[in-house]
Amino acid sequence: MVFATARTPRCLALAIAAWLVGACNQALGLEPVALAGDAAIAPLDAARCEPPAAADVEGGAAVDGVFAYGVAGAAWFGSRLFLVGTRDGRGNDGATAAIEFPAAPGATWATRALGGTGDDQLWTAAGSADALLAGGVTRSFHATPLDEGLLVGIDATGTMSTRRLRASVAIQVHAVAPATDGAWWVAGLAGGQHAMVARLTGSATNGAMTVDAHRFAIDGAQPRPRRVVDAPDDRDAPYVVGQLGDTAAGFVARVDTTPDGGDTSWAVAVPIEVFDAAWFDGSLWVAGRAGADGALLRFDVEGALRAAWRLLQRPLQRIDRRGATVWLGGATGDGVFVGTLAGDCVTGTDFASLTPAQPLPTRLPLEVGGAVPVLAGRVGTSARAIPLGEDATATCGVPFAAVREPTTTAATAADYVAATPVAMVHELVSAITAVVNLGAQPATCPGSR
Repeated sequence: MVFATARTPRCLALAIAAWLVGACNQALGLEPVALAGDAAIAPLDAARCEPPAAADVEGGAAVDGVFAYGVAGAAWFGSRLFLVGTRDGRGNDGATAAIEFPAAPGATWATRALGGTGDDQLWTAAGSADALLAGGVTRSFHATPLDEGLLVGIDATGTMSTRRLRASVAIQVHAVAPATDGAWWVAGLAGGQHAMVARLTGSATNGAMTVDAHRFAIDGAQPRPRRVVDAPDDRDAPYVVGQLGDTAAGFVARVDTTPDGGDTSWAVAVPIEVFDAAWFDGSLWVAGRAGADGALLRFDVEGALRAAWRLLQRPLQRIDRRGATVWLGGATGDGVFVGTLAGDCVTGTDFASLTPAQPLPTRLPLEVGGAVPVLAGRVGTSARAIPLGEDATATCGVPFAAVREPTTTAATAADYVAATPVAMVHELVSAITAVVNLGAQPATCPGSR
């Protein structure tokens, strides 16, 4: 039996007691302030943001017939970019593809369908120094109607394995990320009212793995995680961001999975759709969309909102850092875009006919941690992997320039409900069927076929 206890985060109490001095300003919707290293709050003149020239980037690849329903995730592992997604619109099979870069015309890629007798989908992927892990849902290996989490692991030798995560409630995996000490964070749904975050230890490709899972709720709604981020100051308390049920509000939370030395959990609700987050420059950066605009938020370790910006007409679905450069990406009604942030200027490339992930809304499949930055997407039934220049440009796109403008975001402290650990079982399953390897196409620009 699981017993849930409701707690009001300490930020809310501090805000009530010390609102005059601005404690926990996310509860009060205060004007954003700049942290050290932020660009000036006063926006730059838009005329100073000059678009870069299109870069001459070679070596992309196309994969036909495997990701007909979209590329949902991309991750570098070793020298290859791995794409994950859904093979067809019925959701019958998840799929993976491993692409070498730079791509050589006529090369073939390792492509696999993953699934059993039911609906199986992959929605997320991440790579570490030792392994790649992808996650999603399976309905193929049980006698009850409950969803089960699907994990696909690949180790340094290329060995692939699949396993299911099951509990007394439906489990779906929506986000994975490397944790400290070779472990992994997994976040997703647990039943109809809660989200879950689990720490995986041991090998993702054999039976030695252990799962320590916890479930939580926020403001009486089911949190729907889209990203989990390892925290640098506490190996047991990751950040989780996503949406609050079917509402227009997103959430930013910290989930302490071992509160023995004092609970560090907190949660705030934000009036934007949240897609992605990353930790750098001593802060948690959160990216999302507010209507037709992009939203970029910066939080400290206590959950206080320190700064907020908007990017007009460019909703954000991705934020990351490559070296010293901040990368942003997202999707408009016309297609996908990527850019880099310097000061308050965002410059990059529009890809008018590249379709973002389907069927589950996820962060944009833009990976910047490997040998080269690569954007993945879909044109018709063809999955495209497009290498980018270090200035986020490519010859097949249209360069753009935009200005990041400060804005006031009225984030509010939220009631965080923590639960006792979930008894979750993991089991290796055989769910791999081969797909005919496909030839690379040297022309990878959207609409060039």
